[in-house]
Amino acid sequence: MNTDSLTLDQLKQQLSVRRITITRINGKLAVSDPAGRLTPLLDCAIRQHRDTLLIDEDSGFPELLRAIKKAVLATDLESLLTRAEAANTAGRITVLEFHSLIVSVAGRAREIPYRFSELRL
Repeated sequence: MNTDSLTLDQLKQQLSVRRITITRINGKLAVSDPAGRLTPLLDCAIRQHRDTLLIDEDSGFPELLRAIKKAVLATDLESLLTRAEAANTAGRITVLEFHSLIVSVAGRAREIPYRFSELRL
């Protein structure tokens, strides 16, 4: 498993298969791994996608916009756009806010690398 190509959805799938849970507690991530199945590569992927994992599924416009601005990898933007679409469908954000988030995602995608391996250190 290569974290350079591990998307947020793939990470969630791996965590689910291994029965590892992530919860949000006071703005931080807590990982529950009673069976000891968390590999160093999965731990790295969790850190890589931390900001996106911290966003609640029921987030509104301000939280989604903040997460877009803080995104480090373009792969995280895909998940945020899906959440924005769900928020629009559920009526948590307006159509105008949704379009604003789309524009923000497009702009941020041009500013950040697609993969972890492309980050400039």
